[in-house]
Parts: sequence; structure tokens; C-alpha cells
Amino acid sequence: MRRLNVRAAQLDSCIKNRRFALATQPQRPKLFPGEILLLDLVLEDALTLGKKDSRIEWVLLFNNYQRDSDGSKSKLYWPHEGRIWSWILVCSEARRVERPFSLENLGLSQDYWGQDNGRLISSADEKIIMLYISGSKI
Repeated sequence: MRRLNVRAAQLDSCIKNRRFALATQPQRPKLFPGEILLLDLVLEDALTLGKKDSRIEWVLLFNNYQRDSDGSKSKLYWPHEGRIWSWILVCSEARRVERPFSLENLGLSQDYWGQDNGRLISSADEKIIMLYISGSKI
């Protein structure tokens, strides 16, 4: 399970297209098919939208990577961002969580704050988070 920062302007496209963009490919460890990716709304957008305590409303299920060497995929999925990312995460599914939550409110063993993307969630914290994602296993 990984935490991904997402801006409100990008969220709909991430959900609709089941894609997420990263500047670098997560390596330690690499993503595996079926891995849960938490779409964590950036704090500034969450505060603006009144979602400070419900920053995570959606998850993606990772399938594979696509290299975006010429920027065409970045422009296709996020045409208004004016950015190009090196890696596109292709996901098999986008799911709304059962109970929206914010990581900082769960009393987890680690702090997952930060601007880095693809932050790995510890297995102990993953068990707590799963209670919010779904009543049953994904």
C-alpha cells in the first residue's frame, strides 16, 4: 500500500482514467499488481474544500507502469496541468473508500506527511487503514 499526493484538479482524471503520474518510478520496493494506492488530497486543497478529515476518498489498484518519455500520456490525461511526468501508473480499478479518512487522524505508527509520492505504508498501519477502505478485503 502506498500514499500518493493528489491535487483536486487532478483527482477526477485519476479516478476516471485509473491513472496516476509520477516523476520517478518507486523502487524500494517496486509496486506490484493489485497494490492499493491511496489518493491523498493535498492539504491545501483539502482545507479549501472542507475535507481536512476526509482527504482520502478514493483508492486505485495498481496494474503496471508506462514510461512517458515524450509527454503525450501526461498531456492526454492531465491536459490543463502544463506538466510532464516520466511515469504513468496504470491501474485496474478506482474504488471509493467505505469511510473517507485522513492518515494523520488514525493514530498510525508512522508519520506519512510529505510531498514525496509513492510513500510506502507499514504493514501494521495497513491493517488499520483497511478498516476504512472496505468492510471486506480488496
